[in-house]
Amino acid sequence: MTVGTSRFIWRSNTLVLFATVLCLLAVTLQRLTVVDIVAGIPLILYLPGAALISFVDYSGRHLQHLERQVWVVASSIGLSILGGFLLNVTGGLTRTHWLFLIYAVVTVLSLAGWLRQWREVDDEAGATQPATGVTSTLESDARQDSGRFRFRFSLREVILFSTALEVVAAALVLSVNSESSTSRENFVQSWIVTRPVNDVASSSIQVGIRNYMDDRRTFVVHVSGGIGKASTYRVALEPGRSWVKYLSRYGDSSVTSTVALASQPTVILSTVYLATPVP
Repeated sequence: MTVGTSRFIWRSNTLVLFATVLCLLAVTLQRLTVVDIVAGIPLILYLPGAALISFVDYSGRHLQHLERQVWVVASSIGLSILGGFLLNVTGGLTRTHWLFLIYAVVTVLSLAGWLRQWREVDDEAGATQPATGVTSTLESDARQDSGRFRFRFSLREVILFSTALEVVAAALVLSVNSESSTSRENFVQSWIVTRPVNDVASSSIQVGIRNYMDDRRTFVVHVSGGIGKASTYRVALEPGRSWVKYLSRYGDSSVTSTVALASQPTVILSTVYLATPVP
């Protein structure tokens, strides 16, 4: 591998990595459908495959021109399908996890490609033997120049990669925080039912809530009306968990239940009524 070829491959890998960073920033910092499509197409159809082919055939000896681009697109689709399948199996098929996966795949493959290029250039430099004293001197100078070039280039790549890593990490954290309030379910379900359910005048009722928010929350449940003295319950629930309370109802009076977050007790999230049966 010549120095020119090595330089071209280094720049290609850097371009793939930074194109991935730009696309990730575009899809994480906003929610416009058009931008999602424009930035999402390279993330699915090109960038992962470009990183993979650059790692497998980093010297371009086996795949060139149109054939190489076809393999890039096919590899990208395959990696996207495989990644989505693995996330689905592990229960983590979300927008944020998929973006993390794409970034991790491109980053790992780019780093692996850089390491392989380093090794081959070093091996070729070590295997070259001078034929004469003059040639030895010239080749020694060339190796030194090549070594200085690789050092400067690799240092720049490390700086650029570190910067990209920090930018993407910050963008993904912002995406996680905004996603919790825009694209995920964030509500609490509450109910009051008679026991048994088909007896509307039953003296026994069930009051309950279910947490559909994205993390553990503490709720304040206030029940009043036909149960005598009003009661307030403080309930901590994990996502998807429920809480129920069985109470005695006096006669067939109406009952009211309100639910609020313990951190914001004045903001009512849900109100339900058990009405007085119509005679």
